[in-house]
Amino acid sequence: MGVIRSIACVVGLTLVGETTALSLSARYSLVSQQGWNCPSHIAMLVTDMILGLCLLGFYFFTGWFSRTALTIPLFCCLVGLLTHIYRDIQYVRSASACFCFNKSLFFVNNAKLAGILWLAGYFIAATFVK
Repeated sequence: MGVIRSIACVVGLTLVGETTALSLSARYSLVSQQGWNCPSHIAMLVTDMILGLCLLGFYFFTGWFSRTALTIPLFCCLVGLLTHIYRDIQYVRSASACFCFNKSLFFVNNAKLAGILWLAGYFIAATFVK
């Protein structure tokens, strides 16, 4: 359980930190002038923030989560998986206004994707396997 909590903390902090940094840069820098500040990207930032806060809540309040309450972080992880896979598809297809507008964001996206996948596997096993 300690490893899972640590992964949840690292992924949660990464999600919240990256969301904050991208939100500020989209508002105050050149990124906003390149068409990055569109509704779909804002929606992805919101889902990242919710997932990050959910994982940090899991980290700090693990004792409060019952077996059935693990479905909340599981649902958040599944939504996070879908949005991160969508970002990868955008980057690989070289979409005109993709979320990952450089290689650094693409690599961070894949690192978060790996962590979220690991956590989703744990939440599935903890929720449905007796």
